[in-house]
Amino acid sequence: MKASVIIATYNRESDLVRAIKSVLAQTYKSFELIVVDQTHKHNKTTQEFLNNIKDPRFSYYLIMPPSIPMASNFGISKARGEIAIFVDDDVELDNNFIDEHIKAYDDPAVGGVAGRIKVPGWKESKLLYRITPSGLEIGGFDYPHDAVTRSGARGCNMSFRMSLLKSVGGFDTMYLDNAHRCETDLSYRIMAAGYRIVFRTKASLIHFYTPAGGSRSKSTFFRSVESFSNSFRFFYKNLNHSKRVLFNFYIINILFIIRRPNPAIMYERFRYLIEGSRKAQKELNDNSLQIKATEISVPITL
Repeated sequence: MKASVIIATYNRESDLVRAIKSVLAQTYKSFELIVVDQTHKHNKTTQEFLNNIKDPRFSYYLIMPPSIPMASNFGISKARGEIAIFVDDDVELDNNFIDEHIKAYDDPAVGGVAGRIKVPGWKESKLLYRITPSGLEIGGFDYPHDAVTRSGARGCNMSFRMSLLKSVGGFDTMYLDNAHRCETDLSYRIMAAGYRIVFRTKASLIHFYTPAGGSRSKSTFFRSVESFSNSFRFFYKNLNHSKRVLFNFYIINILFIIRRPNPAIMYERFRYLIEGSRKAQKELNDNSLQIKATEISVPITL
């Protein structure tokens, strides 16, 4: 079984180099590495590193504009493997990372895998990450036990059957900027198709959460406002809208706004909160708002 490892990257330098090195050093050998770059210009060290990669498993593409889901979809369109593995550009994989992802697919009922995410300085999770019906996050992905997840995977460490990715339409590019919830949205569609998503603790990596860079789209206002808007898109697209759930969802988000008292950001969030369902549904149903990739030719020697 061949894997396609896809890294969407934007304005990352030494982090990207470290991530690529850790992929190419894997014990599992039957894979390809696809780097989908949205960086206008790298520094000299990074560019030289990319130019000097001679491994035939490595492919590099430069696209615009920046968007995590769009770049991931572009990577899918170029991939040849049976399993697509997505990792961030600021991670370092355990040596047997790919092998542990692939093993999970021996079960034909498995459509996706969420891997363990270790963050330097963070404590191990006592509960596996899940999302409540009201959109509240509980637990985490640094979890020491294998399990079946009901809330999908996180973008920096996840994999899916390629056939399923294509049958459900890939990632929704309406999730903007840091694309918060886009991977959960995809996971819900995979599960709705009748497949399980499993958590595998040995499919592990270190996520450094580098504060600058990362594959982000152009925000309409502030980055945190776009992340907030993504939560609404996800809620109205995927979750139960009973009166009780709606009440809890709005209370949770009002408390979230109050905890971050920046006047401009608060105004934009409250505006989105008031418009709520109408705005989210309009955006999600307007296909003209979907982002499409433009590939750019680059003088890189592969």
